[in-house]
Amino acid sequence: MKKVKLLLGILAFVIVLAGASYGYGVLKNQYQEKEDVVQETVSPDKKKSEKDSEKDNAQETTIAAEDFTVYRPNGKKASLSDYIGKPIVLNFWASWCEPCKSEMADFQEVYEEMGKDVQFMMVNFTDKSYETKEKASRYIRTQGYTFPVFYDQDGEAVATYGVMSLPTTYFIDKDGNVVNYAYGTLEKESLKKAIEDMLK
Repeated sequence: MKKVKLLLGILAFVIVLAGASYGYGVLKNQYQEKEDVVQETVSPDKKKSEKDSEKDNAQETTIAAEDFTVYRPNGKKASLSDYIGKPIVLNFWASWCEPCKSEMADFQEVYEEMGKDVQFMMVNFTDKSYETKEKASRYIRTQGYTFPVFYDQDGEAVATYGVMSLPTTYFIDKDGNVVNYAYGTLEKESLKKAIEDMLK
C-alpha cells in the first residue's frame, strides 16, 4: 500500500514538472514573438536597409523600348530607333476609333507647343481591313492635323508593343527607355505632364 502511494506521488510530481516545463516553453515563445515585433518596430537600421533595397530595385527597373519599322506618308520606311536621342511620344490610333479621335485635337495642340523638343510618332493601326492608309490619311487631312503620322502597314509596331486596345500611348525618353504609358484617352494636361517629366 505504501509503495502504491509512493508511486502515485512520484507520478503526480512528474506531471506537475512536465506542466511547468510546458508552461515555461509557451511563455518563452510568446515573449520571443513580442520581442521580435518590438525589434521590427523600433529598428531604424533595418527599416533604412529595406528602403534602400526598394530604392535600388526601382532604379534598376528600366524597360528598353523595342524597335520597329513603319511607313511615312510618302511610303518611305521609318524606325523608332531613328529618333532615339530625343524623347518620343508613341501613340497608336485608328480613324474608326472614337476615343482616338477625341484626343487628337489635344495631341495637335501639344505638338504645336512642344514638338520642337519631342518627337511625336502617331502610328496608325493600318490593318488594311477596317483601316486603310487612304482612310487614315483622309481623316488626318480633313482635320488639318500636322503632327507626324506613320502607317503600321505590316502590323509590326502593334505586334511589337502588344497593343490590345486603342488608343495606347507610350512615352520613351531620349535614351530609349519606356518611362510611362497610358491606355485609353489622354487629357491634354496629362499628356503635357508626361512630356515635361521626360524633359527634366
